[in-house]
Amino acid sequence: METDASMNIIYNENSSDKISEDDFQPAADFQPGLEKRSSFCYQRSISASSAVSNSSVKSTSSPIYEFSKHALDRTNDLLDTIVGYANGGDETSQKCVLVIKDRKNEDWPSIFSKLKTATKVYQFAFEEIYILCTSTGMSQIFVKATDERIPADIVLIREKPFKKEHKAILLALKVGGIRTVNSIDSINAFFEPLWIMTDLKNSLNRSAPNSTNYSIICTSTDGLTKIKEFPATIISGNNNDTCVRIRSTEQIGNIAALLKKASDYVVVEPQMRTLFEVHIVKIGDYVRVFKITPQAKSMVFVEPIDFSSEFKHWMEHLALLHPDMDIVGIRAHFTTEMTWKIYQVESTWLTLEKLMRAEILEQMAALVIKKLEKCDSPSTRAFRQFSRTRRRKSSLPLAKEQFSSSMT
Repeated sequence: METDASMNIIYNENSSDKISEDDFQPAADFQPGLEKRSSFCYQRSISASSAVSNSSVKSTSSPIYEFSKHALDRTNDLLDTIVGYANGGDETSQKCVLVIKDRKNEDWPSIFSKLKTATKVYQFAFEEIYILCTSTGMSQIFVKATDERIPADIVLIREKPFKKEHKAILLALKVGGIRTVNSIDSINAFFEPLWIMTDLKNSLNRSAPNSTNYSIICTSTDGLTKIKEFPATIISGNNNDTCVRIRSTEQIGNIAALLKKASDYVVVEPQMRTLFEVHIVKIGDYVRVFKITPQAKSMVFVEPIDFSSEFKHWMEHLALLHPDMDIVGIRAHFTTEMTWKIYQVESTWLTLEKLMRAEILEQMAALVIKKLEKCDSPSTRAFRQFSRTRRRKSSLPLAKEQFSSSMT
């Protein structure tokens, strides 16, 4: 009697069911997309199981037999999961997308449904979720209100992060290894807009000097009284959506108390005389440029224009800084001095004009699906399926168990 150490199986040397070279032939249901190694292992596991069940083992109550049978059952379950998942999987193989957004006019489940994909879509704001993650790359996302777990395979961030709580979510996505569009590193670079604007200005200085907007930074509100360039726009910290337009030093005194409560730096942007502005939107290989011309009574006229060589030049320099940005937007003024001034660079949370808005949102969804499928190899799908099976059988989410045990 011999022992196969690799499978821990006892079989009779004279048995007709002894494992031979024939057992290492590809399985009948072998699929071209499945690695050969998995197919060989699956065929061998079936033969090995047959060898144990049909061999002339005298006592089926032997501890060694029971241990071997249990090991085989666990091995076969795992291999069935791997092969079954690679051949199409089951209902738990449905891909999941989490969209972090605060825009009430964006219904992402319906946007993804137009692409006729079976992807499950969740949408929540930063304040509605929390994440548990470990330094080994395991993470779980939960809804605060219901404690429901979101099995997100990829995350699209449509809400602009600017608070410390938002920064914590970005850090957890990075540590937990959750895929994002754009990459989490490029999104983190946009947390302080002036960082990316300064990098772009330095990159463009040789070929197109003075092509970015002029701004003043005050690390304390005390410095606002020294500003003499009016009219201007005052922005508190990194939230460009919260700004105040002022026309004199007296108006600065009226808002100084409010700015001090924010305990943040202040950005002052002197107002420029512009003829129109352009908004360049790039989503993968999809590029659109919109010309926005001011009209009477605070109205604007929006029209699509061509993607000129100068606009392409800006995008190329931005791609050199962050090549992993698939969704990006650039806003620039064309001044009365016949010069371009880039005043804002946007990531995945870029705002969109009503013209072609629905088409651009669908392009975003298509890009997310493309990124998800590109990164979804048979091996990663099988591992995710096995991990979900374990979590489904557990009474508590795996992440919570680990965190609880680490505290005791």
